[in-house]
Amino acid sequence: MSRVLLLLDHRENRRLLAEALVPHFEVITPVSDEALADNFDVGIVDGVALSRLGRQIEARKQKEYPVFLPFLFIASRRDVGMATNHLWKSIDDLIFSPIEKVELLARVRGVYERRRLSLEYHQFVLRASTNAIVLLNRVGHVVQWSPSEERIFGWSEAETLGKHPPCISEEEIFNKLLETVWLGEEFASGETVCPRKDGSIVHFTVAAAPLRDANGTITYAVCVISDVTESKRTLELQKRRLNELETLDHVTAVLRQARTVDEALPILLNETLAMLGFPAGCIWLHQPAENHLRVAAATGWFADLRETPIKPGEGIAGTVFASGRAHISPEFVSDAFLCPSDIERVPAGWGGACIPIHALETLVGVFFVSCPLPRQVQPDEIKLLESLTRMAGVTLQRMELYESTQRRARQLEALHEIDRAISGSMGLRAILDTLCRQAATELRMDAAGVLLLDPTDMTLGYAAGYGFRTSAYQHLRVRLGQGQAGLAALERKTFHCPDLRSAVPAFLRKELLENEGFLAYAVVPLIAKGNIKGVLEVFHRAPFSPDREWWGFLEKLALQGAIGIENAQLFESLERSNMELSLAYDATIEGWSRALDLRDKETEGHTLRVMEMTVRLARAAGMTDQELVHVRHGALLHDIGKMGVPDAILLKPDKLTDEEWVVMRQHPMLAYEMLSPIAYLRPALDIPYCHHEKWDGTGYPRGLKGEQIPLAARLFAVVDVWDALRSDRPYRLGWPEEKVREYIRASAGTHFDPKAVELFLKLISEMT
Repeated sequence: MSRVLLLLDHRENRRLLAEALVPHFEVITPVSDEALADNFDVGIVDGVALSRLGRQIEARKQKEYPVFLPFLFIASRRDVGMATNHLWKSIDDLIFSPIEKVELLARVRGVYERRRLSLEYHQFVLRASTNAIVLLNRVGHVVQWSPSEERIFGWSEAETLGKHPPCISEEEIFNKLLETVWLGEEFASGETVCPRKDGSIVHFTVAAAPLRDANGTITYAVCVISDVTESKRTLELQKRRLNELETLDHVTAVLRQARTVDEALPILLNETLAMLGFPAGCIWLHQPAENHLRVAAATGWFADLRETPIKPGEGIAGTVFASGRAHISPEFVSDAFLCPSDIERVPAGWGGACIPIHALETLVGVFFVSCPLPRQVQPDEIKLLESLTRMAGVTLQRMELYESTQRRARQLEALHEIDRAISGSMGLRAILDTLCRQAATELRMDAAGVLLLDPTDMTLGYAAGYGFRTSAYQHLRVRLGQGQAGLAALERKTFHCPDLRSAVPAFLRKELLENEGFLAYAVVPLIAKGNIKGVLEVFHRAPFSPDREWWGFLEKLALQGAIGIENAQLFESLERSNMELSLAYDATIEGWSRALDLRDKETEGHTLRVMEMTVRLARAAGMTDQELVHVRHGALLHDIGKMGVPDAILLKPDKLTDEEWVVMRQHPMLAYEMLSPIAYLRPALDIPYCHHEKWDGTGYPRGLKGEQIPLAARLFAVVDVWDALRSDRPYRLGWPEEKVREYIRASAGTHFDPKAVELFLKLISEMT
């Protein structure tokens, strides 16, 4: 129920008003003026009370501002002047007596309703405002403290009324605010901070303006305090995010310059440390083949640590890799996960963090950052590092895939080059030289060599090598079953020695350790069609731990090399057999030629002479080496058909009769019949079959003319006549050289090919 305060000196009037109001309001009829301090909704005064309490009423109304606190003045007609002086300053409505009860109730209800609406509106504004609203009096004491103020700073209205506002703790700002407002001007501060009631920090701004009454007098300073803590936090978050994006963009741009993982890792490490201000760090990458982590890049004090690989779950790096979660260490030397063997090597007073490097769904390594105390790695730095490592992981995986593709392409090219060596030269040394060079290059080894098996004494001997500094490797022999190479050949197994100094069984070829400085070694047997051909060895002058891809390519090289050795050896064997067969054919042909000379002693030596001269002439005519072989065979067998001519005709000392010439002229046809069934001698038939044909077509046995006669036969005809005319016969003596030349020159165009004559005479002149 609303409360009405009756401040009336006239007792009867007070009684009458109380009787009229009591059924509808809670009426307060105080016995002293201290009732103004009570809580009430409407005040009713008369002239005497107003004269006495006017200033107190005015102060009370100002205290309640901006909430409407109505005072009604019960006045007689003679009090109009007083009412005019106090109207709107101390009182809000004027009631002239006498007044009817109904009008009184209506007037009281009206001003009460105005107060209620004013109060509800004011409370709504204060509750709805996100900013804090504070009213200060002239001395800077809090007159009103909004609910938002309590929400922002933690102090209640009861704790602040009548005191300086605890939120404006900087005296200089507070004094400037009061001075500015009471001069009638508005005040605005920049961002400032103060502690909340709970000790946490709040960031805010203050805007203040003078509050005037109806007469324009400044009564209060209205302060609007805006909490910018969240805005500042959002802005800082945006700045950090922008910085993160700039960092990611910068690192990405720098990484694009790298062509390989080995180039990218130091760039990633150094750029990340520089952007975040960390003086030391390192990157460990996981080696899937061995399932261990190895240092791939390091700077600062990390560069002095061991490079011994660790297993997942060991030490800080292994623990982070196994868990996939970042680990912050206030100080590494006191970290429970630190390997005991590293305690003395990690400097005291350095902390940091270890972050896993993700590539999509796969962990590929860990990233260390370190800084000296008292600095600690912050959560936002961890988030940035996680973003960097995710980006780096994808980049590294992309580079690794690219390098793997390039590596496989080079390996295919290496195998193709070995194929070309096998199918091209077919020379064993060329094949093995190519094999050794490709093995050393593509397997990233310092040297490679091939030892071939000698089945006569069951030893492995040098066949080819690449990358050796001395000749020691060329002079070593390994017995089958001894040492790694001998065991690899005997047992047909691959052997790998990460460190030859402690190899089991012991590495027997000490010269390679002393003179070449090799440390790591691998050997693979060369097997073709189930037969051991030898071994392929690769050497490295530093410890080396190959992965599965490396071993796979070594085995491919060994298989390709074994095929090459098999093919080369088969080719050499076939070539040797062909050579022996060719020699046998030549010996047979020469035997036939000697048999003919022995039968006709008068022409002894003629066959070899004309063979040699014909070969010279054919070479001068531009015939190939293969064609010269057939020319040689044809010249040796040019009279093979005479084996079918009876001795009575062949050896007759006198001139032959016409009938005998018919028999004699059959020997070219007999030569054809004898030689054509022999495939090896068929290309040599041109001379035995056609050497009696003439350029003008008058020859025999077929009467060929001009270039219808094979070139070899045309060349041989000149040489044959030249040698026959120079030789003695039973029926005549040999002609002088000049006469023979003149005869041949005169027979050009009839008996002989003119070009063949010209070439022959030129050759004879050069020989004399």
